[in-house]
Amino acid sequence: MKYDKEKKVVEFTLDDLLPIGMTFVTLSIGLGFGAIVLGDMAADTTDTTADQVIGNGSAAVLKISAKQGILATVAVAAVIIGILFTYFMFRR
Repeated sequence: MKYDKEKKVVEFTLDDLLPIGMTFVTLSIGLGFGAIVLGDMAADTTDTTADQVIGNGSAAVLKISAKQGILATVAVAAVIIGILFTYFMFRR
């Protein structure tokens, strides 16, 4: 992504997709490890309050991981729309 000060526009390229993809891979790994840790903690606890807290944490991890497909689609669509917008607005 490059910012052109004269045109006051941000230029997107297909190279911008790699960092976005790596961000989602890192997020998936983190959420996976978080789910494993929460599952291990749930198996080891006997306190009712701790079980509720761990259950809430597991539910939050599940909700975030369920939204990854939508987030990836929006991110890729934003880059593609940015590329098309830049192409059609500033072609000569």
